[in-house]
Amino acid sequence: MKHSLSPKLVSNRDVVLEFFEQSHTRNPRIVYELVAPEIITHGFPCENPHDLDSYHDFFVGLNAAFPDMVFDIQTMVAENNHVAVRFRIRATHRDHFAGIPARGNVVDFTGMVLYRLENGKIAETWLHPDIPTLMAQLSAK
Repeated sequence: MKHSLSPKLVSNRDVVLEFFEQSHTRNPRIVYELVAPEIITHGFPCENPHDLDSYHDFFVGLNAAFPDMVFDIQTMVAENNHVAVRFRIRATHRDHFAGIPARGNVVDFTGMVLYRLENGKIAETWLHPDIPTLMAQLSAK
């Protein structure tokens, strides 16, 4: 999908949907289009990205670690400047992620993320993946 949204012409829900679809399908450069330069992050595995470049790099690493990632948005709710997404991700672990070397394990986990938007861009995010399930699947032999 080619990015063609103008944040001033679409809803916050549309911005998050475009961001989620692009960043989780091998186009992490979308971060530079739809995320505020002073992004604030919470709840990421290992450490929270601390700026726009490290937020971009998180998605580069995610896509490298899980190149066959399939995600489903199970629920999306938008109100004012917040958008909440409940998601499911299925993938094969093919590269180093969260301090764990790749073993080819299949992962299938769910999570939620809440985005706060300002001026049509993602300004803050709270990520809540099912870390116990993900880590157990990554560590299984």
